[in-house]
Amino acid sequence: MPAEIHRPVKRKDWENLWSVSAAIVEKPVDQHPFMQRRDESENPHSEQGRDQILEDTRKQLTSTTKAAPPIEPNKLWLVQEFSKQPQKPAFPKRTPEIRKPPHSDDNNDKYTVKSQADDAVMCQPKNHIVFLKTHKTASSTILNILYRYGESHNLTFALPLNMHSQLFYPAFFAAHFVEGVRTRSVKEFHILCNHMRFSSQEVRKVMPRDTFYFSILRNPVAMMESLFVYYKAIPAFRGVKSLEEFLIQGGRSYNASVPNNHYARNILTFDFGLDNTAPENNNELERRSAEVIAAVERDFPLILISEYFDESLVLLKHALCWSLDDVSSFRLNSRSERSRKPLSAETAERVKEWNSLDWRLYQHFNDTFWKRIDSTFGQTKLQQEVELLRAKRRNLEQMCLQEGGAVDPAQVQDTSLKPFQYGAAVIQGNSKPVLNVTEEIDPDFCYLHNNCLDATIKGP
Repeated sequence: MPAEIHRPVKRKDWENLWSVSAAIVEKPVDQHPFMQRRDESENPHSEQGRDQILEDTRKQLTSTTKAAPPIEPNKLWLVQEFSKQPQKPAFPKRTPEIRKPPHSDDNNDKYTVKSQADDAVMCQPKNHIVFLKTHKTASSTILNILYRYGESHNLTFALPLNMHSQLFYPAFFAAHFVEGVRTRSVKEFHILCNHMRFSSQEVRKVMPRDTFYFSILRNPVAMMESLFVYYKAIPAFRGVKSLEEFLIQGGRSYNASVPNNHYARNILTFDFGLDNTAPENNNELERRSAEVIAAVERDFPLILISEYFDESLVLLKHALCWSLDDVSSFRLNSRSERSRKPLSAETAERVKEWNSLDWRLYQHFNDTFWKRIDSTFGQTKLQQEVELLRAKRRNLEQMCLQEGGAVDPAQVQDTSLKPFQYGAAVIQGNSKPVLNVTEEIDPDFCYLHNNCLDATIKGP
């Protein structure tokens, strides 16, 4: 699947500035010690106070039917004009413990769920799904998994209007951004997963009541380094030589009112449709963080963690009642090691302070991620399924990829598979194998696991 690109779009108030958004994601990276643990210097009383604020905020949110806490939209995004974007390239249409089900070609296959209450509960795979595709979080791989599942099960995707690659991001999502909504030509949408700035009320106008919502987060420290390299051309970054310089200056070149600068601060909070302006007062920051966490908790029953990508896929498999084959995948749009730059511990601390809302959001859901695993199937079962998943991936890569894994773009001969390149990042891609007629390999099987599904998904 070609990279999920936000096509250049001219804006009403800034004629010569082009949007440079893209969903190029990276290989999940191992965490450094300072990225895994909370600071030992954190005040435990402050932690208790944060928990109390979060609990109070949850109660306030559950007592109202409103879709989200009161956030004042940035009106700049709501008055933008969208020019017609280039069309996507055309591809040929291709004719509480869960036990892993045996492989079956029957699409009606049921998966057995084992819980404390009933050892023989049967679950049905979920087909109504919303995935909030966040930036620089390995979300393109998740997107490919959803595309592949949807195509193989003949599901209908809520695709962007006029073949845009994104749902008019960074504007707040609106139901009429989806192809077929205004014309009422689609009776039922199954999966909504393209880039958008989340709006609960508008999404629920499109998707059925039983829809399952999930998203993915990445440690803001590693993510900030990636954002800086890829979005170096945005106004906040273009005038500085390095991320360290930007942070030492206290983000002096950052102006929240300038288009595209949302990439430079608390981008995760922004993508969830919330106010990404971090209060300077500590008490206000704790209150605002609690509001953000509570709003995400209410709308998204599952949050995956990029640094634990395989563990996240296993958890997703259980949540959706899918098989392990359904979540097997290749790594997509990974960044070459030669364009990565490790950050010092001092710089990492500055990133946490600069992206204070995202950092607290990540801390909270990293904690609840492991609590969810412990309360469902446990660490032992998790590790067993992770090893199975990794074995499946190795077999698929050896069978379906020419180099057995991701390669630099120059080595990708098929132009339809070449990854989109932008900024200083070197984005790797996957190359199809040269199949020998004597090899017993199903080309369609490999096709479904590769990254060329973007234009073949079923829309209205």
